[in-house]
Amino acid sequence: MRMRSLAGVCALAGAVLWAGAPASAQSMSSATAGPPPLSIVSPTAHARVKNPVSVVLQTTGDMAHLATGGMSMDTGSMSGMGPGVHLHIVIDDHLLMPTASQLVKVGTDRYRYTFGPLSPGPHTIKAYWAANKTHKPVGAIQTVTCTVIP
Repeated sequence: MRMRSLAGVCALAGAVLWAGAPASAQSMSSATAGPPPLSIVSPTAHARVKNPVSVVLQTTGDMAHLATGGMSMDTGSMSGMGPGVHLHIVIDDHLLMPTASQLVKVGTDRYRYTFGPLSPGPHTIKAYWAANKTHKPVGAIQTVTCTVIP
């Protein structure tokens, strides 16, 4: 009986210590897993599009916490948990960091961001997760080219 009590006390102490640990320690296993997948659904490669141009992204990540305005740049999210990244969209060489309110949910795990107008002709769109502190890409950079037509 005494051994069971000691084991129970140790388990309870461990749980209390874990609950009191910083959120970054609690989420360490999810933080080491890396950012959620990210892909550009639309426009497709070599598509002909009209202004205003929209990009549709697909991710299992919660854009309320992964877009600027929805998280703290130091901790990765409002709660201090998460992969420590935020969304970057680059149109040609122009960097955009859409806010959570600018991303419209358009289906399961899909978000639309509208920008423009862009000049007629070819344009390159890139989307990637960027480290909160350095803004350097984390994971793959998704790239499509499209042509804006009048």
